[in-house]
Amino acid sequence: MRKKESLEELEKDVWPPPDESATGLVKRANILRKKSINDFTHADYRFMITQQMGTTYLLPNTLKILVDEPFIESEYYPGDLL
Repeated sequence: MRKKESLEELEKDVWPPPDESATGLVKRANILRKKSINDFTHADYRFMITQQMGTTYLLPNTLKILVDEPFIESEYYPGDLL
């Protein structure tokens, strides 16, 4: 199976590593932008979509997940991915 690219590869926009004063949110977003979309967890989808990052590439997969289980709990409570 072909490796699914990361958001950085798909968007052709490589972010530099965050500095030590960066917030947890910035650090997590930076890590997820480099991660293969094939390896995203439900929580990863929720986080990135909530931050409005990579939605063009993430929403199709997220909708497939939600069709099967609309109230899936990704990280916090049932239905938080929705």
